[in-house]
Amino acid sequence: MVQDSRTRTDRDYTRHDNDTGRWDDDPLSVETTRRFARRFTTVNRILLGLGVFGFVCALLIDRRRGGAGPDPEHPSGFVAWVLYAVVLGILLATELLGPLKRPVARRIRQRCAALSAIVTLICLLGLSAVWTTVYRTSSMGEIPGTIVNSVPEADAYLSGHLADGVGTIRVPTGMSIQSIDFGDDSSNVRISGFVWQKIPHGAPIRPGVLFPEAEDAYTAADSAAPAYTEQTPGHTLYGWYFSSIFRQLFDYSSYPLDKQAVWLRMWAADFDAPAILVPDFDGYPTWRLHDMTGVDPGMVYDDWNPDFTAFSYQTNTYSATFGYQRDGVADSAAKPELYFSAGLKRDPQAPFFGQLIRWMFIAVIVFAALFLITVDTERRALVGFTTFELVGFGVGILLVIIFDQVAIRESVGARGVVYLEYFSYALYAMIALVGVNAMLLTGRTRHRWLIWGGNLLPKILYWPTYFGLVLLVTVLTFR
Repeated sequence: MVQDSRTRTDRDYTRHDNDTGRWDDDPLSVETTRRFARRFTTVNRILLGLGVFGFVCALLIDRRRGGAGPDPEHPSGFVAWVLYAVVLGILLATELLGPLKRPVARRIRQRCAALSAIVTLICLLGLSAVWTTVYRTSSMGEIPGTIVNSVPEADAYLSGHLADGVGTIRVPTGMSIQSIDFGDDSSNVRISGFVWQKIPHGAPIRPGVLFPEAEDAYTAADSAAPAYTEQTPGHTLYGWYFSSIFRQLFDYSSYPLDKQAVWLRMWAADFDAPAILVPDFDGYPTWRLHDMTGVDPGMVYDDWNPDFTAFSYQTNTYSATFGYQRDGVADSAAKPELYFSAGLKRDPQAPFFGQLIRWMFIAVIVFAALFLITVDTERRALVGFTTFELVGFGVGILLVIIFDQVAIRESVGARGVVYLEYFSYALYAMIALVGVNAMLLTGRTRHRWLIWGGNLLPKILYWPTYFGLVLLVTVLTFR
C-alpha cells in the first residue's frame, strides 16, 4: 500500500507538470519539490515535538522553583516565554497548513503565501506582547538604595544602618518638584522646585540642603535666602526655591520604551553635624508611590508620562577622609544619604508613529522590488530589471534610513545603540539580501532554491525574516 501511494503521488506531480508547464522554469521542480516536501515535513515534526517537550519541561521546572509560568509582572521571564510561544506557533502553523502537501503549483503558492502571512502575524503578536509588558513595568528598579514610604519604614532602615552616635538629630526634609526638563546632553536634566527643612529649636546645626550633583550644590543652603520661613512651637521651617542642572547617567538603550528615574541626592549643610535627613511625610497627603506625590499637578511632562515618586536611602562609601584626621572614611560619608526620585516613562507614540511607519513603507517598497526580480529573460527586459539599477535603488533607500537614524541619535543623545535603531539594521539586512538575490539570479550559476517557483522562496521569507529579526533583537534587549 505504501508503494502504491508513493507511485500515485509521483504520477500526480508528473501529470500536473505536464498539463500546466514548468511553473518555476526548473525542469527538476517536480522531483525536487517532492523530495524537499518529505524532508521538510519530517524536520518540522521533529522540531515541533522537541519544542513542545522543551516547553513543558521549562514550565514544570518553573513551577518547581515557585514560579507561576508566564507572568507579565516579571518582564525578563515573560519575554522568554513569548519567544517560546512564537517558535511553537510557527512550527504548529507550518504543520497544520502543510504548504507542500499538495502537488499543485497554484496550491503551493497559495499555502506558502498564507504561511508567510501567518508567521508574520505571530511575530507581530509577539512584539506587541513584549512592548505592552515592558511599557507597563515600572522603573522603580532604578531608584537608588532602599525605598521608604513612611516614618516607621525610615526609622527601621536608619536604626540598622547608623553608627553609634550618628544621626542623633533627625531633620525632616521635603521636596516639591515644579519642572523636569531633559537637556541636549544625555547626562543633564534641569530640575526646579522647592525643598524645605524643619530645624528643631536649639539644635546645633545650620539649615540648608546640598545637592552634590547640581551645578550649584549650595542652591538650597543658608547662603541662599529662604523663600519662606515659619516659627512653630517645636521647630523652625525653612523653604528654598532651586533651579539647577543635575548630572545623572541615564540609560536610553531601550528607546522609545525607556523609563528614567530622576533622583536628587541631598546632604545636610553641616557636613559633620550629628544630624540625619529624614523624609517629612507630614508635609504630604497619604504617600502612595504612583500618585506622583511631591510633584506639581500642573507640571508639563513633554514626551514623558508620570510613573512614581519615592524617598529612599543609600549608604555611599568614598575613597577619601575629606581632610578629617581619622582612620578610614569620614563619618559623614558613611551615613545613609536621602534621595528623592521621580519616575518617568517615555511616551512611545511619537517615535513609533513617526519612524516606524516611515520605515514600514520603505520595507514595503523593498518587498515590491522582489517582484521585479525574475528568472524570465523576456519579462526581465520588459520591466527593465538590471542588477545595477537594483543596487542604485538600494543605495537610495539606505540614505533615507541613515538620515532617520542620525536624527534619532541626535534627539536622544545616547552613547550606544538604542532599541529603535535595530529596526533600521533589520532593514539594512533585508536590502542587502534583496541585492544578493538579484545578483545570484543574474549570474551564470543557477541555484535551484532560487529559481524554484520563480524566485518564490525570497518572496515568502521576506516578512517573516524581517519581523523575526526584530523580534529576536527585542527579546535580547528586554530579556
